[in-house]
Amino acid sequence: MQISRTYSRTCGRHLPRPRRSDPRTGTARTRARLPVLLALSLARPGSLAAQVYEKGIQEADVLAESGTVAFVLAGRLWLGDLNGGPAEPLPTANGRASAPVLSPDGREVLFVHLDPTGRRMSLQRHEVASGRTQTVYETDQRLLDFDVDFDRGEVVLSIEGQGLRQLSVDGGRLRLLTTNPSDRFPRISADGGAVAFLRTSGDSQDIWILNRQSDRVRRVQGSIRVQERFDWSPDGAAFVVESMDTGNLELWTFPAGGGAARRITDDIAMESDPSWTREDRICYHRNRQYWCGSAAGGR
Repeated sequence: MQISRTYSRTCGRHLPRPRRSDPRTGTARTRARLPVLLALSLARPGSLAAQVYEKGIQEADVLAESGTVAFVLAGRLWLGDLNGGPAEPLPTANGRASAPVLSPDGREVLFVHLDPTGRRMSLQRHEVASGRTQTVYETDQRLLDFDVDFDRGEVVLSIEGQGLRQLSVDGGRLRLLTTNPSDRFPRISADGGAVAFLRTSGDSQDIWILNRQSDRVRRVQGSIRVQERFDWSPDGAAFVVESMDTGNLELWTFPAGGGAARRITDDIAMESDPSWTREDRICYHRNRQYWCGSAAGGR
C-alpha cells in the first residue's frame, strides 16, 4: 500500500465496546465514525481547509516532522511513511485494533485491542523495531479513552463508570485519579502537569482540570457547553472544543483558566473531533474530511 503526505496529530478515535456473556455490537462514543482523509496539500493560513483524498483509513496518528503514521484499516494496525514509502501491517494478536498513538520518536505504538471473543479489552504497547507487543492493561470493562505522557512513561485511562486511572506504560498497578463515574476523555497537558477531562453533572457537561502534583480538581468556567471532544493548546493556555450551542456542531477556543469562548468555524457543515498540534495547527473532521489549518488568532 502506498500513502501520501498529510499534516495532523491524532485523527478520530473510536473504541469498541467489549461483550460480556452475550454478543453486543457498537462502539464507544469517543470519536465520530468518519473515515480519515489524508491531506495532499495544506490550506493557506487561516482558511482551515485542505485538498484531500480518501484512503479508507478510520483512525490514525501522524508524526508531522518525520511523516511516520500509524493507522487502523479493517481492524488491523498498520505503520507507514507519508513521504511515499510503503505501509505494512504490524504483527499484533488476532482481534480488533483501535486508537493508535505513536511515541514522539516513532519507536512505539500504543493502541486498544479487543480480543476475538469480544469480551476482553486491553491497552497494548508495540515496539516497532523488535516487533514485540506488550499488554499494558487488560479488562472486561469498557475502555472509553486514554492519553499517554511518553516523557514520564505514564498512561491515563477512562474506564466506564469508574472515573480516571493512571498507570505506567510498562503496566503495573492502577492509581486512582478521580472517582466520579462520569469522568472521561482524559487529555494530558503538553508539560505533563495537568490532566483535563469531561465531567457531567445534571445538564452541565464541562471541562475539569486535575493538577497532577496536588491531586486537586477544578472546573473550567467556560461560556459554552462542550459537546464531547476537546484538546489542549500546545502551551496549555487554551482549549479547542466542539459545541452545539449555536444549533450546529462548531469549533470554539477558550482560555484554560476560564472565560469567554471564541468561535473559529461558522458554516452549515458540522465540525468535530478537534486536535491542537504541537506545530500550533488545529485539525478536525468536516463533512467526512479531515482538515487542518493555522490556529493563529484562535485563542
